[in-house]
Amino acid sequence: MKYDIEAVFTLPDSVRIYSGFNATAELVITEKKDIMIIPESYLTFRNASVFVNVLERGKSELRQIESGISDNINIEVISGIHEDDKLLKKMRTLPNGNCVSPPIFPIKALVMPAAFMASRSF
Repeated sequence: MKYDIEAVFTLPDSVRIYSGFNATAELVITEKKDIMIIPESYLTFRNASVFVNVLERGKSELRQIESGISDNINIEVISGIHEDDKLLKKMRTLPNGNCVSPPIFPIKALVMPAAFMASRSF
């Protein structure tokens, strides 16, 4: 993909730009504070809905969540789970047929007091 942009920036005196140079930029699309995020690897998609597996009374329970911004690693959770919930990754079956118990992930570890930014690199 190619995007034409016009940018204004200030460089230190020690940096020179010449015709024909390429550049990479990261644009902050949005920024939020005090939100709950989880790793995207814990998500399950069905049709247009997003779900996570939650450990509930010793068993896995599939819960639908409402998601928000993403940085392609973590994703904001608007509703559907709480800080005290524990997430499970999907069960994994090994080549020998044995199932591997998924790791338990405490959500409380990822409540973001600082800013969380969704950005894209170009």
